[in-house]
Parts: sequence; C-alpha cells; structure tokens
Amino acid sequence: MKKLMKFITLLGTVTVTTAITSYFTVYTAKASTEHNQSFYPETAMVTQVNEDLITVICQNGNIFKFKDNTEEWIKGDICSMIMDNKGTVSVYDDKVVSARYSGYVNDDEMDKWVK
Repeated sequence: MKKLMKFITLLGTVTVTTAITSYFTVYTAKASTEHNQSFYPETAMVTQVNEDLITVICQNGNIFKFKDNTEEWIKGDICSMIMDNKGTVSVYDDKVVSARYSGYVNDDEMDKWVK
C-alpha cells in the first residue's frame, strides 16, 4: 500500500509540474511572438527637413514623419527605420520607433526612388 501511495504522489507531482511548465512555456512563447510581430524594418529617403520634423518616403510610396533633433538629416539621406504597426493592418497609423542614417541618394537619382 505504501508503494502505491508513493507512486500516486510521484505521478501527481510529475503531472502538476509538467502542466505548469507547459503553461508558462506556451504563454511566454505566445507573448514573445505577439510582441515581435508588431515591429518591422523599413528603409526610406528623406524628402523634407523642417527643423526637427523629418519627412521620408519609401520606395512603395508610403510617407512617414518623425521627430529628430540631431540636425544632421538633409534631403536625399537614406534612413533605416524600425517601425511599429501598432497591431493593425493599416499602414497609415504605423509609427517610426527608431531611425538611423544609412547613406544618401544623389540629386539625379532622387526621382528614381519613388516608383
């Protein structure tokens, strides 16, 4: 009888431990996946600099604005951005989370940027 009780106790402990571990593994993976899906990379060309408000245009025609007070942006600069889609399908509410300089486009190539 004692062996049966030890076996049942051990089986119960293993079952509960497995259930708790599985729950937290799935919950953590789900939270991580949901969090990472809202961010995406984008590259754009600076089209206008108005004090600290930078306007950029992507090759697909999407236009975004972001604030940056470094005073280093000029028209024709290429900027790599991390975007937040805010969990929506629409691109119109997307937000520039981070922007970094990544090159420039010559004046004669600016018109070729937007298709």
